[in-house]
Amino acid sequence: MKKIIASVVALAAVAGLAFADVKVNFYNKLYSEDPFLVHEHNDNEDKWETNAYFPGIKERMYADIKTDKVDAGVKGTFKFFQNNETDHFGFSGAEINDWWVEFRPFDIITFGLHDDIWAEGSYFPIWDDNVSGGNIGSSGFTAVLRPLGDSLRIGATIPGSTISYFYNTVTDEVDEVEGENYLNGKTEDGEHDSFHFGLGAIYGIEQLEIGVAFQNIPCGDDRQLGGYVNLPGLFGAVEELTVGAGFTHAWGLTGLVGDVAGQGVAYENLLNAYATYEADSFGITAEVAFNLADDSVGTYDFYTAAAVSFGLADKLTATATGKFLFDLSSDSEDMALGAKFGVDYEVNEKNTIGAEFEFNKCGDYWAIAVPVYWKYTLEY
Repeated sequence: MKKIIASVVALAAVAGLAFADVKVNFYNKLYSEDPFLVHEHNDNEDKWETNAYFPGIKERMYADIKTDKVDAGVKGTFKFFQNNETDHFGFSGAEINDWWVEFRPFDIITFGLHDDIWAEGSYFPIWDDNVSGGNIGSSGFTAVLRPLGDSLRIGATIPGSTISYFYNTVTDEVDEVEGENYLNGKTEDGEHDSFHFGLGAIYGIEQLEIGVAFQNIPCGDDRQLGGYVNLPGLFGAVEELTVGAGFTHAWGLTGLVGDVAGQGVAYENLLNAYATYEADSFGITAEVAFNLADDSVGTYDFYTAAAVSFGLADKLTATATGKFLFDLSSDSEDMALGAKFGVDYEVNEKNTIGAEFEFNKCGDYWAIAVPVYWKYTLEY
């Protein structure tokens, strides 16, 4: 599979070089982010204990190429880590975390492979992720019609799970588990949801973007329908302010929003919103997610986070972040919280170094991490 991915991206890159106005972006990050000190429950001895770990070192690289007709990108990670059970150190092979290809044979249509296309209003800038329902693309094949240019995109997508089902069926590699064909999507009542698809549209102009996405049609518990809005500059009233919001309905409990101490919000009816304000060397960001459905499974239903950044000196920036998870509908879950303090130093336009102190807590569990990193970017 990795060879197929590499081949697809390489062919797209070679094809792209045949067109004018080639742009190449390269991003490299060498970092350590995992906790080095953890207070956790020992299930074997049924007690809480504090353990120290080697947090590991990760090397993440991202590269993309953009031309008039073809875009392609790939993201991979290489890890140096410690096995907590054997205390042995080791290297992992290069992992393909993400890849995508877009082909535009005509100005009015785009074809994409493994191409996520997010509505801006589904984004969480602090968590650095999106509500899963805000995607009009998918991990499979996507076709996007642009009747009004880039201002309107109408998408239809076939997810990778559907493609995998047909591929494994043709190649006779369908897995059988306890007599049920899981790749065939057989449900408990005997219905088959082997084929599912998604539809969506995003309309955006300079000061407004509206997005609608309907995923996993007609699958029952996997369906999601969402609507999202994004207002950069707040209709021109405050140029430095951007706000976004959305609502997502899932037919079954799904998703994970705002990971804090390994916890998050699972949702059926999710309301999300964010706001960012940036002026000179000062910035403030806030985001929130609230599951409006009745919480009957003991999961968190409210997440919020805020971050403040400010310039300490020329090219030196400090950031303070706080994250919280609450179970508002009952007292069954302990509040989860996270706090992070960090500094960035921009060595030059290509190199940035930074360090952080991060603390996460949920009930009796707590963890401390001191991430350090070096980022290198190149564009030509």
